Amino acid sequence: MLVKEKALYTKLEICDILTTGNELTIKRMIPYVGTIRGNQHRTIPEKVSKKKSYPLPRDIIARTMAKMNPDYFSTILEIINYPEDKVVAEAINAIGWMVFYHQKLATAKNYQTVIQSFERYHDNELMKWKLIICLSAFNQSEAFLKQLDFQNPVVQAEIERSLSLINKRKSKVVY
Repeated sequence: MLVKEKALYTKLEICDILTTGNELTIKRMIPYVGTIRGNQHRTIPEKVSKKKSYPLPRDIIARTMAKMNPDYFSTILEIINYPEDKVVAEAINAIGWMVFYHQKLATAKNYQTVIQSFERYHDNELMKWKLIICLSAFNQSEAFLKQLDFQNPVVQAEIERSLSLINKRKSKVVY
């Protein structure tokens, strides 16, 4: 229905219903990730984001997944190993968004899964850019991000933005 629907408010209602779904709902949504409309990033933008928080995923399915119950996060995280890059690219956005707003998900295991994807996409600058944004949700990524160096000024600026978000979050932690 979401693919065929033209009315914005109807689409929003469908997404709201989907956010109440479970692991089976997520698995049924996977084939549609990165396929509805053309709002997804296909290239690195010319400027770094000015957002002071985590950017909402542009893909409608990834956005819907990101707003689902964090208890189903592991099912969403599994998508990072999906064979289609366009699906993984949008799932990375959902993963980062969920971790950023549910810090209990920023575990060492989840962090390692994201880092392994960085290695998988060592020759894909768009995917590395998306992963850098995703890593802004993990405090433990600070050292990893500091050792990165990119020729692309937008990617390099995104690293600085990610480090800034991590430092901002860490400064708010009360011991």
